[in-house]
Amino acid sequence: MPIYSYTCEHCGETTELTFGMQFQPQSVPCPKCGVRAPRDIGRDLMSKKQRRCSTWPMESDALGVDPGQIPEFEADARERGVPIEFNRETGAAIFTGPLHRKRYARAYGFHDRNGGYSDP
Repeated sequence: MPIYSYTCEHCGETTELTFGMQFQPQSVPCPKCGVRAPRDIGRDLMSKKQRRCSTWPMESDALGVDPGQIPEFEADARERGVPIEFNRETGAAIFTGPLHRKRYARAYGFHDRNGGYSDP
């Protein structure tokens, strides 16, 4: 039976479920927050090895801030709907997964020339 991936756009949780070929729901309730999570077809097409090639959480110096600006930027990110934490010593942005990084990049208008608005 095929494995289908669903990624919650609210909290970023990814769920993999097995369904028969005749029953392929386009969304399922997120096990973490309960919001309906749409099917992540791009993730379905990747092998398990490809999905696990990165280590999360990931720290990004490029999207980080000066350590003195952390409280200001954390508050601004919450207002934009993309809560984020920063490394208190270096100011590096800490992303919980590819969807979190993508949402943050879009919210601030950052563009990754190698992957558009990030991985997913």
